[in-house]
Amino acid sequence: MSYSTHVQNVGWQAAVKDGAISGTSGRALRLEGLKVNLTNTTGYAGGISYSTHIQNIGWQKAASVSTTGKSTAEAKGTLSGTEGRALRLEAMTMTLTGDLAKHYDIYYRVHAQNVGWMGWAKNGEQAGTAGHAFRLEALQVVLVKKGAAAPANAYKGVTTAAGTPRMIDPKPPAAAALGYSSTIHIQNVGDKAYSAADSSTVLGTLGQGLRLESMTLKLKSAPYSGSIKYETHIQNIGWQGAKTDGAISGTSGKGLRLEALRISLTGDMAKHYDVYYRAHVQNIGWTGWAKNGQSCGSAGYAYRMEAMQVMVLPKGGAAPGLNSSYFYQRR
Repeated sequence: MSYSTHVQNVGWQAAVKDGAISGTSGRALRLEGLKVNLTNTTGYAGGISYSTHIQNIGWQKAASVSTTGKSTAEAKGTLSGTEGRALRLEAMTMTLTGDLAKHYDIYYRVHAQNVGWMGWAKNGEQAGTAGHAFRLEALQVVLVKKGAAAPANAYKGVTTAAGTPRMIDPKPPAAAALGYSSTIHIQNVGDKAYSAADSSTVLGTLGQGLRLESMTLKLKSAPYSGSIKYETHIQNIGWQGAKTDGAISGTSGKGLRLEALRISLTGDMAKHYDVYYRAHVQNIGWTGWAKNGQSCGSAGYAYRMEAMQVMVLPKGGAAPGLNSSYFYQRR
């Protein structure tokens, strides 16, 4: 594979490969676009799906490149990002598809404004920052055979310290968030109770490919009258009626995935607090933050929800991240 980036004041750079740096260093120039090309010499069919988080837009629908495995001709990928709009890339993700995913892992890391080179991400993990308005300035990408060692922290002229994060999400706002309890039913795991959840709690699993099948939410120590209300979009069913305060939304024993959700507050709680929430969705990763009843997740793609986060914050305070790119609906 090879990859190239569109750089502020430079334009498209020549494609590079095997972990070489694409972008610039020390020049404070933003990445604006990314393309991936694939020349198959392995006999494996498949491809690469890649997506970028863009200033003022959020996560863009994935671009891709693919090969039949029967030709060595170069396959050119589509654009992820923008051209001519002066919008910075802030984060990225890459995933292998088809037989390539069975035989290889894909690793990538980025250089972010005010952060520097970050840790290696792998197979669909997000790399970069969100909610900080930091530009990506450069990146590296490496294909590694399954079972082989990950790229070293010192690789192709770039060295990062062990434990350097691959992704920096927004810090929770200074205003105190309300705690809550939740029970999530996870494929192959069953009910998992979160009795003392807060703004940093991830409900569900990451990187295991397990669907959420049902959920509950209940506020703890709410300072005003009112409830937390939630509804889920379920495989083969669609939107289910709203539930409140610990009632189960979803199904049990049917093996049906949750695909999207809506959460809102009622009564005086809605006058004094906002509820923010995001979902980790198959083939997408973390969505942006939805707010106060907005649909979050996907519909029409048959993608499972694998995890979610919820924050209940005082009105007027800072949001936990961008209120965009939180729902993907196929029409």
